[in-house]
Amino acid sequence: MVSGAPFDQWVPGYVASELRPTAMATWVDRTRRAIDSELPDLTTKHSLNEVLTSAVHDHWVAFLTALSRPDLEFSLVPSARTLAEQVAARQLPVETLLTIYRAARNETWKYAVETAHRPTDSTLGTADLLIQLWDRASQWIDLSLSASIEVYHGARAQLRRNASARLFDVVRNILHDGSAVDVRIASQELGGYPLSSINTALVLSTSRPGPQSNIRDAAAAIASCLKGSSLVVEPGGTELWVWVATRGRPDHGALESLTKTLHAGAIHAAVGTASAGIGGFALSHREALRAQEIAQRQEPPPALTRFEHVALMSLLGCTPDLDRFVQRTIGPLAAAGAPTARMRETLAAVLEAGSTEVAAQRLRVHRNTVRYRMDQIEALLPPGADDQRAETAIALRHVRLFHPAGLTTPSDLAP
Repeated sequence: MVSGAPFDQWVPGYVASELRPTAMATWVDRTRRAIDSELPDLTTKHSLNEVLTSAVHDHWVAFLTALSRPDLEFSLVPSARTLAEQVAARQLPVETLLTIYRAARNETWKYAVETAHRPTDSTLGTADLLIQLWDRASQWIDLSLSASIEVYHGARAQLRRNASARLFDVVRNILHDGSAVDVRIASQELGGYPLSSINTALVLSTSRPGPQSNIRDAAAAIASCLKGSSLVVEPGGTELWVWVATRGRPDHGALESLTKTLHAGAIHAAVGTASAGIGGFALSHREALRAQEIAQRQEPPPALTRFEHVALMSLLGCTPDLDRFVQRTIGPLAAAGAPTARMRETLAAVLEAGSTEVAAQRLRVHRNTVRYRMDQIEALLPPGADDQRAETAIALRHVRLFHPAGLTTPSDLAP
């Protein structure tokens, strides 16, 4: 900071003069007019007139008071803190504060130039006076802006936490007992989300720690893909609960187009079926959680799991009795190891496709490879497997979803 005895001697008289009510009113008025010309909506639309005037006044008093001291001791004046909090509360962008302080800076520069050219008894020249006064004023403005932006971001974060907590409480009540909830009031509390529409619930999770920006982008992309309005709730951790409301039944098949994007972001989406009304809101969410539970048994989890594709396996669950059913149905094919996993994949493809040729195309191997594997498979399958095609398909899906590494130990299959 530039400093010198002539300037220090000049300061007390200048401060006393500027603190006079008429001088103070002049400064506040001209600075407010400069800010209003840049941001007219602050007073006409956002009702920030009083707090803005107080901030301008208090900043100038605090600066003048600090100017009288050897070191420019700074602290953000309370009215400026309130202004930053109010800007955040009104959901205005941080650029609003930047514009306020830029307008104040420009007006302060003009005022400093005028001050430097006023007649004075000091031996300090016009240029030196301007340099030293502006050096201190610009530092004060920079410090004020930095502190205000920090307050703004802190207020926005707290508002988001509060809003998220309120949303979660409303959603939790609906999931607990939707029949006791007034749909109209609940929709209002959820920011206008239309509970009476057809609801598709999703549970989004990510394996990447850190900010949820990517997972929120995925939620927005899913809502756009389903052509509906969305509700996003943060239950905690690296998970988001999402609902998408549509007027008609949505095309969940369209979500397959997002699998590459989800995979790239290390995001998994578990999707419930589309169900109507507040009851469907809760039902679809339960289904999404069950789809997620199955998906998390796989390593790595698939990018997208739709409950409609795993509904039967979810209902059957994973029990010792079911594991024994699997062993009886496909025998050694249930065991761990890459060769048996490859044979399970081949048999499942043949059962689904209905022919070795189509299965070969889907597996991207030669049809003779499929035939060779099928010869090996038939030698391993228990007697009567040809008459149990549906049971075999279920057993193969059970191993794929619940035991992706295979049934590895004899205890898995113990009677």
